[in-house]
Order: sequence, then structure tokens, then C-alpha cells
Amino acid sequence: MIAPPKPTAPVPGADIPAPLLALKQWVVWRYEIRDDEWTKVPYTPGTGQRSNSSDSTTWRSYTEAANDYDANLNKPCAFDGIRFAFSAEDDFCGIDLDDSIDPQTGELRPWAKRLADMLDSYTEISPSDEGVKIWIHGRLPEGCRKRRPVENGGIEFYDSKRYFTVTGQRLPGTKATVEDRQEQLNQVLQSLNMMPKPKEEQSPRTLTPVTASDAEILQVTMRAKDGEKFKRLWEGDTSAYSGDDSRADLALCGMLGFWTGGDRSRIDVMFRQSGLYRSKWEREDYRNRTINKALEGRTEFYQPHSGNGQGTKPPARGGSSAPAHELETNPPKPASYTPKLFTDAEFVAAQFPREWLVKRVLAKGQLAVCGGPKKSLKTSVLVDLVLSLGTGTPFLDRFDVPKPVRVIMLSGESGEATLQETRNRIARAKGIASNSPNIFWGAELPQLSNALHLVDLAALLKHHQVEVAVFDPLYLCLLSGADPDKAEASNYYQMGPLFQRISKTCLEVGCTPILAPHAKKHQATERPIDLDDLAFAGVAEFARQWILLNRREEYRGDGKHSLHLSIGGSAGQSFFGRLGIEEGELKEDFSGREWHISIESAIEVKASRQAERDQQQAEQDHADDIEVAGLIDRLSPDPATPPTLNRLNPLTGISRPRTIRALQRLIDGGDFCRKHPEVACGRGRKQVVEAYYRKEQK
Repeated sequence: MIAPPKPTAPVPGADIPAPLLALKQWVVWRYEIRDDEWTKVPYTPGTGQRSNSSDSTTWRSYTEAANDYDANLNKPCAFDGIRFAFSAEDDFCGIDLDDSIDPQTGELRPWAKRLADMLDSYTEISPSDEGVKIWIHGRLPEGCRKRRPVENGGIEFYDSKRYFTVTGQRLPGTKATVEDRQEQLNQVLQSLNMMPKPKEEQSPRTLTPVTASDAEILQVTMRAKDGEKFKRLWEGDTSAYSGDDSRADLALCGMLGFWTGGDRSRIDVMFRQSGLYRSKWEREDYRNRTINKALEGRTEFYQPHSGNGQGTKPPARGGSSAPAHELETNPPKPASYTPKLFTDAEFVAAQFPREWLVKRVLAKGQLAVCGGPKKSLKTSVLVDLVLSLGTGTPFLDRFDVPKPVRVIMLSGESGEATLQETRNRIARAKGIASNSPNIFWGAELPQLSNALHLVDLAALLKHHQVEVAVFDPLYLCLLSGADPDKAEASNYYQMGPLFQRISKTCLEVGCTPILAPHAKKHQATERPIDLDDLAFAGVAEFARQWILLNRREEYRGDGKHSLHLSIGGSAGQSFFGRLGIEEGELKEDFSGREWHISIESAIEVKASRQAERDQQQAEQDHADDIEVAGLIDRLSPDPATPPTLNRLNPLTGISRPRTIRALQRLIDGGDFCRKHPEVACGRGRKQVVEAYYRKEQK
């Protein structure tokens, strides 16, 4: 059979929106005969191998696809265009309107124009010139129909596992950008009767709530039969799923579903603490779809029994059994959003006790940060704080500590020898002994993305009854990030869950956490810093109280430091002032270092500066008085040149107002007086002038 003529394909245009170009979801394609018809066959750029719309490893960047397309032009193996692969990992959705352009007018058919106007997003002409493709931000509801014929044409909807052939030839009059159109997409599907049919409601199975804390669930789960698999997923490792994040999400939710007794809200809460959490989880449609699918058809859950101490065994596909007594330690948690509400009268009468760990500085039960740029003495100030908390001595010799508490400092940057030396000299300065039972020191920091680290940390804090824990510096707790390949310090959705984990881990065992972040680079020394100057997205949002430091002058290496000190928090504490620290100079035998503190509030600094200015003014006035009095004594004996203001001022070398003030002070002092002698003023005339003389001694 003779093959039909090969269709022509347009050269890709320049209108493709930038967000699409940034994704690594591109392939090339060429027309090939299949079953006596020309078919668009996709290839992985640069390989000559077929690509797969379900396998992201066969996709490449737009640049690679365009370069492969250009490199093979006018060759027998030339490609006919480029294609975009839709993926469940992004929120792009494509709507293909086949035969939607009227060949007589070149305009959209009425049905197609109605849809294009409703969706109002980037629209380009198809390779055949007979239809258009519309791109939006949105997701198709699970179970909806994806194809439907319409008058003189057809409609197809895709958001994953499909290609769109891209021309880059925008339909005139349509937007040049891809718009967020989830609501409009739902309306279009509804109008076309393509929405999924609602499932019949089933009576929910009554489950005994799993009452263990998150940390206890993690501890048991990771030590169970499939604990290693769970651990890898929890830490964000998707290698077992070929890097398919969505499949990994589903697997983790399935395991969490068993151990939480099918509690949807708790699955959501715990997933957010995992290394798989990312901004996509904030999409309600994706989150609900994943949790629903994880629980779909599941009939067995962990069920703690009250009589025999054993829970229901998990199904063979994941998890492991555990005695109920290992998990039942906390009161039951609600499975849905059920906040405790107060009437206004109840709220006024309710008691919400608050407690100071350090008065006007550190409140109990709230995440704190102590931050600043390099050479701002963060670690040393934290050592002072730890010693004060553990012994009940004033912090920075100013802020009272109501009672000693158990405190631990994990400091991993300076090393144990330096930390010990800093502790010893600060303790000597504060008069503290070397055997406080309340203080613990360590140089190994937990990784906030490592669930086992946090489980062990919670056990450590609980065992030692620690009430305050210091983690210095913060960046060493974040080295593995939420995902080693994707974590970004500027990404709130990746950093936020890590801060949430450490805060929750500590607070659940009655410990107040203090994190020590660095400031962003290149902080000016002449101004105090604020929370937004600290490194890592989310620090400012999660910190409920803070101690911020910055240098007032450049570091000179002489052991003397003048710092800005800012203290604040949601409990209402507030302090701003100047912190002076003298450390002395290091000797060859490693001695010589000290710890001398001076601290002034902004008000005290202002008063001190005013007193200093007043003293300088008094000294200047005294010098002026001596100068003017001496000139008066020198000019007085000559009646022809009485010491008037006009004669005195040029001789003093000071301003006229200063000379006037000096004369007035001399008169007010009682030793000088004004007189009005007559002096010759030319042509035999005389004139009365005002002159100044020392009073005669009686």
C-alpha cells in the first residue's frame, strides 16, 4: 500500500512560556509510518532512543531538545519537532481542542472559543493548523473523563503520562503566560459532564485511636520488620521508586496509614515532618488524592487492644506488629480538626501560666534563636546563658535567672577544647564551680532531617530531664537538608518542616529549644540586625523569642568587642542596648583569656552619652572662662583700651557666642562686673562703652 503524504510540521516558535522551558520534561519527535499512518514517535534528545511518557529518565531539558532538533535539520534522521511531557510532579495541565479551527474562516469554532475564553491562558496552534492546545495550572480530579467528542471536533485533558507536541505559535489574542485555572477547569469538566461520579458513602469503620506520640510511632516503626524501608522514605530517599516522588509519597502514606489507625489528619501531620514533604503537598487536591489512595481498600490497621496488650498485626505488604503497650503512652489525639473553644467569660477566667527561664529574656516552652554574623560571639554568649541557667546566676551579669534548670549545649563548630576553654573562663568570671549537676555539654549535633536522630534526641532529653537545649550552630543541623538533592536554604517549604521537627521534638518532652543561626553575609556593623537578617528561610517565622548580636565596629583582634544586643519575643520581652566584652589576649600557653562584661540599655546609653557631652561642655566652658578672664586682666590697666566685647572676642580665638557666654558666667560667678567708661572716639568727642573688669578686692 502506498503511504499517505507525510504531514508538514512547523518550526518551533518563540512564544513558549518560560516556566515550561525551565522544566526537564522535553523530548524530540519525528513522523514515522505505523499501520499505514503517520505517527509522532518521541525520542530522548541526544540518544536516538525512544522516550516514554511515564519515565522521567527519558526526558531532557528544553535546551537539549532544541539543540538535538537543530543539529539534525536537513539530515535523513531529522526530527519534526519537540514535545512536552506532562508529569504528576508539576501542576501543568493541557487541553487539546482537536479540529477546533474553522478552515473557512481560520477562527476558533464557537464551542472552542467558549472554552478558550473560560480558561483564558496560554494557547498555541497545533502542528496540523486545525486545532489548538491550551496550557493551565491545575490538576484533573481523580476519576474524571479525559476525552470527549464535541461538534466537529474533540477535547482531551491531560496532566500526566502524556505528551503535548509544542509549536510555540501562540494563538493571536490569547495570553502569553500559563495561568492558574483550577476553578475554571472544574467548571469546564462539569459543563461537559466529565467530572467523576461521586462514590457511594460507606459507613466508616470504628477504629480505636492510636494514642502514641509521633516520636514513639517513629521509634517502633523504624525498628520493625520493614523499618529500613520506612526510614529511607522518611528521610526523603526515593531511590527505591526510581526517583518518582509521587510513588514514594504514596508508599509513605500507606505505612503511616497503618500505624496511625487510618487517621487522615495525622497522616498529613506526620508526612509534613518527613523528608518527602515539599511545596506540592500544600496542594489540597494532591494531598487528599494521595492519602485517599493510600487508604483505599485497606482493611487492617494497627489497633491497640485494652486487654491483652497486643495490637492487630499489619498486612504483609508493609509495617510490622508491635505490642500496644509500646505505643499507648499519651492521651488520645482527635482524628479531625476539633479545637478547644472558650466562651469569652471562660477565656477571661482561664489560667495560662507563663514562666521565665531568664527574666525579660527567655520564656519557657517557646522556640528561641540566638543569631548574628561571624565574630559576634554567639557561642560565647550562649555559654554564658547555659552557665546562668544551670546555676541560677544572672545572664550577662544583668538578667536574673529565677531558679537553676537542667540545660544541655550541643556545639559542633568550635571543637571540644575551645568549648571547654570558653566555659572555664566564663565560669571563673561568674564565680561558678566546675561541678554543676544541671549542665551537660556535647560537640555532636543531630540532623534535623534524620528521624532516628530526633527520636534519640527526645529520649536523651527525657532521660536527663533537660529543660533547655542549645543547638549551635544551626547550619550543622541542616547539612543533610529535607532532601540532599533539592534542599535550599531559601525555600521555606523545605526549611520550615525541619524547624517544626526540632521544636516539636523538644517541646513534647518539656524542653525549650534554642537554635543558633548565622546571619546572612555582609551585615553592616553600624546597625543592629533583626530576624529577617538571619540565614535560612523559616527562622524568623518559627522563632518565638530571640537574642540578636552584631558588631558595632570592625573586628580588630585585640580581645575587645563592642556589640549591638537586641532581645525580644512574643511574651513581651524587649531590650536593646550595647554589650561590651573584653576577652583579653591569648598567650602562647593558651592562657590569658578572660570574660569581662559591660552592658547598657539604649536609654542608659543615651543618658551616658548626654552625661559625656555635658562633661565635655563643662570642660570647654571652664577653658573659655580662663581665657576670657586672662584677657580682661591684661587689657584693664590701659584706660584707652577698655576690655569690651569687640576687643576681647578677636583675641580669644573662640566664637562670639562662646565669648558672650563666658563673660556672663564670669559675672554670675561674682568676681567680675560690667562698667561703662568714657573713651575718646575722635575729633575730641567721647563715647560711653560697656566693658568688663575684675572686681576690686576689699
